Amino acid sequence: MKYYGLTEIPIDRILVYDIDTNPINLDPAYCTDYIGQIICQALYEPLFIRSIDGREWQLGAAESYNISSDGLIHTFHLPNHKYWSDGVPVVADDFVFAFQRLLSPVTKSPIAGIFDCILHAEEVREGLLPITELGVKALDTFTLQITLAYQVPFLKALLGSPYAAPIPRHIAEINQFVLPSITNGPFILSDYVSNQYVHLDANPYYPSPKDGVRGIHFLINRNLGSSLEFYKQNHVHITCNTYFPFNRIIEFKQYSDFHIEESSILFFMLFNQNRHKFFSDNRIRKALYYAIDKELISRQLQGGVSPWNHFVSKGLVGDRWSNKEVNNTFNPDQARQLLMNSGYYNDLMNHPLNIIYADFYPNREIIEMIQEMWQSILEVKVNLVSTSFEEHTQFLETGNYDLCLALLTPIYSDPFCSFQYFLPDVETGIDEKLIDYLEQSLEEEEERRWETYFRIDTLLRELLPGFPLFNGKSIYMVKPTIKGYVMFPDGGVSFRNLRWRPISRGTKS
Repeated sequence: MKYYGLTEIPIDRILVYDIDTNPINLDPAYCTDYIGQIICQALYEPLFIRSIDGREWQLGAAESYNISSDGLIHTFHLPNHKYWSDGVPVVADDFVFAFQRLLSPVTKSPIAGIFDCILHAEEVREGLLPITELGVKALDTFTLQITLAYQVPFLKALLGSPYAAPIPRHIAEINQFVLPSITNGPFILSDYVSNQYVHLDANPYYPSPKDGVRGIHFLINRNLGSSLEFYKQNHVHITCNTYFPFNRIIEFKQYSDFHIEESSILFFMLFNQNRHKFFSDNRIRKALYYAIDKELISRQLQGGVSPWNHFVSKGLVGDRWSNKEVNNTFNPDQARQLLMNSGYYNDLMNHPLNIIYADFYPNREIIEMIQEMWQSILEVKVNLVSTSFEEHTQFLETGNYDLCLALLTPIYSDPFCSFQYFLPDVETGIDEKLIDYLEQSLEEEEERRWETYFRIDTLLRELLPGFPLFNGKSIYMVKPTIKGYVMFPDGGVSFRNLRWRPISRGTKS
């Protein structure tokens, strides 16, 4: 085995994990950013967790459950030996409190709508019914009952997401950065300094393996060059999986501690159809799409991203659609013809397009190549607007942009959530067909459901409410002395079995 750099176990047994930005929020009701989701998976344990191989969901905070004959009532039995990090038992009422808080119209959670399958959830979050009518009840101290309005085949994925984590009712209010935090997962938040680090200590009440990690120090590092040097010197033990210099991929493939895998991250171009009338014309959207040579951009980036033509990430699809033929979308002649036939040629020539993007590698590299292609193929003028991650979010929320290079990650591990994201941008009439497909998929067995998902994807590829560009890759280094760290294709991470293990001295760079 050949490893990059030093491989000694640190004396304090603290794992240092490199991340490229602040978490926007560590409150499960608001945690929509990828870094925040990663950290929340270390802090909280929901009803379901991923198996080590990532292929199935297994019980987490619950020890058993029953489902009624109609599939609508799910009764979870919690063990009496699982505790919050302050030693108080985790009880059914903590889950009731969490769901009531999440779905309360006062909370205004941006992801509350994904739980509309729960009885009265939609009416509660819209303020039409009191919170007590929500279909989440504590039958006794350790028995939780969740009643559904309708069945969903991905319920375990929903209940295994960070958003479904319990919240300790015995503390009056929750604030993600009040110290010490109270959590039921393998780690507890002990310190946070913006733009520097987020530090977690091991939860003393969570079962940990022998030689377990005593804490995780998430080092916030925006310097792409220093990350690998820190790793080489053993100051960092896991590098950020979304922030690796693509020009060094070939060099690092020789090392056993180097990992490169398809991920759940989609690079997407979003249109603001409310900003310019011409964006509502499908021919304009297709013209811009067909003028992008994704294969060339991927090669220029050393294969650090994969050209992708679907509205669902490779991390969720896997190999299911490998036999589905999707044509290469790069067609300069057709792009020019569509633009000329649209009737908006002069409008587009007189309105330079502003494209916003978050200033993270490789966004600028991608958008600059797209800018050059649009200008050379379509003669469209493009201005690039670099933003911080926080500013990028604000631009999207306020609609203050023409086009946006966005990175989309699934909020739970099923394509259904990806399709829902684009529903508001689909024109009236067609949206009803899309809704029919989505509703149909809820009632189908897995194989037929994936066929329906592909039909939805085909419909979206024809409509192009936005367009897919690339599937991102998880590219990262993990010290061979770390065991139990698992990164799943859908972007999830397992921290519950982290431990140190000495290795025989290998070759170092």
